[in-house]
Amino acid sequence: AARLQDTGHSAWTLARKKALLNGAVAHFNDVGGFLHDIDTSLVVVADAISYTLPATITEPKQVIEVSVQDETTSANTIITEWWVERSTGASPTYTPSCTLKLRAELPGDAGDTIQIEYLAPHPALSGDTDVCEVPAEYIYAWASFLAHNEKLGLVSEANRRFHETEANRHFQIANLMLPVIIPRLPAPHIVPAEAW
Repeated sequence: AARLQDTGHSAWTLARKKALLNGAVAHFNDVGGFLHDIDTSLVVVADAISYTLPATITEPKQVIEVSVQDETTSANTIITEWWVERSTGASPTYTPSCTLKLRAELPGDAGDTIQIEYLAPHPALSGDTDVCEVPAEYIYAWASFLAHNEKLGLVSEANRRFHETEANRHFQIANLMLPVIIPRLPAPHIVPAEAW
């Protein structure tokens, strides 16, 4: 935090530094660096075989597992016969949504919690106290790459070489980390045709 706040000895303002950090978070999301999360906002509804998923789930491939937690015993029942449908729209401002579809109604009683395990993009950082779950080394390397790349067109030829070298170095560091910090995505959930 001290290095971020030290704008007196930096070519970048605090606002620009925050933008560079968010650029690194956005890149992490773009390359598939999703975080595991569990949504428990849905509950079993009697006779329902379709549930609208939370707005954070915009792609079917994000959903890893569906289960129902019995409110009395806290036991989880994993559901196997499900799929996710994504809505489509032609408007440029259209926000996609996803719906969980089931072959049969969920087990359990009305009101039991539905647990959706899914992959979520990391939210942008907006405040000094926001928690970043992306490894700091990656964030620093990619933000440094963006910062040095930004300077390339703004400095003399001698300084340009320095920023070009530093941008390339940080780019390589960040890309070397990706296979380590991004877990392999699970195989997509496919319900066999013969189940229907």
